[in-house]
This record gives sequence, C-alpha cells and structure tokens, in this order.
Amino acid sequence: MKFSGKNIREFFFRAVEDGEPDAYFCNKCKGRYKSPKGYTNLTNHVHKCYGNGWEARLQEHLEKHCEDQKIMKADGTIKESTVSQSVMNSFYTSNNKELRAHQWIKWLAMRNMPLVEIENELTRSMVKIEPFTAKTIRKYIIATAKETEKAIAAELKEAGKITLLMDGWTCDGASTHYIAIFAGYQHPKTKEYNEVLMALSPTLDEDDLGADAHIALFEQTLELYQIPKEDVACIIGDNCSTNKAISTRWNIPMVGCASHRLNLAIKQWIEEQPGVADAIEKVSILMSKASNLKTAARLRELTMAHHGVSLKAIKENVT
Repeated sequence: MKFSGKNIREFFFRAVEDGEPDAYFCNKCKGRYKSPKGYTNLTNHVHKCYGNGWEARLQEHLEKHCEDQKIMKADGTIKESTVSQSVMNSFYTSNNKELRAHQWIKWLAMRNMPLVEIENELTRSMVKIEPFTAKTIRKYIIATAKETEKAIAAELKEAGKITLLMDGWTCDGASTHYIAIFAGYQHPKTKEYNEVLMALSPTLDEDDLGADAHIALFEQTLELYQIPKEDVACIIGDNCSTNKAISTRWNIPMVGCASHRLNLAIKQWIEEQPGVADAIEKVSILMSKASNLKTAARLRELTMAHHGVSLKAIKENVT
C-alpha cells in the first residue's frame, strides 16, 4: 500500500474550525500544524508522532481491520474516505511507541525506580524493550496522568455522589507532609464499592497544615476532576481537631476513622486501669534500650536459645 499526502491529511488530521486555511489538528497528539504548500509538514509530523515504520504498521492494521479491500486504487494508493474513523482511532491507541512507553512506565512505577534508571547502561543491556531518554519518558508519564485523570473524572461523574477519604503522611518522619485524597463511590456499572486515589500532595501552602489549607487542597482536587462540592456526601478521616474543623467549615458530614476511635477508646481504658500506663511506659523504655546494636544482638541470641527464633525489639507506635 502507498499512502499519499491526501491520505495522511485525512487519516491523521482534522481541519481547524476557525476558518484558518491550511491549518490542522493532529488527531493523536492534538497539536496544531500548518501545511500551506502541499502536505510536507503534515507528513513530517506523522513521522515524528508515530515513529519510524508507521507505514508498515498502518498497512498491517488496515489489512486486519478493513475486510473491504476496495480501499486500494489500481496504482496501489489508498482511496480517500474509505477508512472509518473508528479504525483509525484504534490505530492511534495501539501504536507501538505508546506500547513501549506503557511498558517502561509500568516497570519504573511498579519497581519504584527513578526515571534516570531508563538511561542506565546495564538496565538497557538487560531489557528487550527499546528505551527512551528520561526526559521523554517523563513527558509520557505526565501525558498518561492527564488521560488517567479524564477517565477517573468521567467515572466519578457517572457515579454521582462520592465520599472523600483522607489521611496524612510525613516523608522520612520530618520532611514533606503529604495529604492522600481518595474518592469512594459505587461503580456505575457493577454497582460495587470502589476507591480511587485522586491526589497525593502537600498542602498548597506547606507551612500551613490547618483546616483552611486542607479545604483549599480538597477544592483544587475537586476542580481538577470537575466534581461539584454538592456531590461530596461526606468526608472520612481521623477523629482529629483539624478534620472536625474541616467538616464544620465545609458543612459536610464527617465519618470518623474506626481504627482511630478504637485507639482513643483503648487509651482511655488504659488510663482508667491502675498501673497499666506505668507498665507500658517501662516496657517502652526497655525496648528503646534493646534496639541499639549490642543489646539487639544479645536479644537475638537469648530468644534463639530459649524460643528457637531470633526476635527484635519493637518500639511503641504512638498512633
């Protein structure tokens, strides 16, 4: 098969609707391109957007999805207006370059690897997938995130009412404090309860961890997914003063964390039992002393000798 300039314009582009002559949008990357003299600029862009060998891949795709072989002229070129847009759309999404990017992104994310790992010579020598540069894979990750946001937004909009689940986490114990925001909802098709991560971000003003800073982050997240505040049925989080203040100021009901309620109840029970709090404190001090190098080694020896297994000290977790 031979693809003419007209084929390329018809298959891969759509005309700009504001009436600007010789201006087109790429159906795949949505970029805007002009081709005042023939189709040279459009052809060059297709080579960049789809990579080398796109003609062979498109030919294979058309042969697989177009049963009507009348799409070809006598001279081997493709007739115009004979290939449906759905066939072309499936070619956009099954492009080999995007498949490579998906495989690299999956590997980097699932293995929690830095982006520069993709440029490591040993890594490249051990994998069969053709590599990208770290700069290029970063662009693919950002583009993938945007498309994922669109898919999540569409599903949440169809679901209607949602709940916001939130919790905080401080990196390395004393560095950046992140807020995780999940949406809980009933899947519009399966009717099963689902949860999806909407954001994992510090507050917009990292010096402020109060209720107003949290509300500002929640509102920005809802705006990103085009979810009106009225669709939030309730918020779910720890029974701390900040979350209670968020519920009051936002005028949205709060469902406290069951684990936190149990923790608070146990603390109250311990305080009511004579000597229990003092005993726990002494054990906590002992475990701290048993965590240094020499005492930890001695503890492993003793527990192995008496119980047949090496044990280590566990420090008290405040939460």
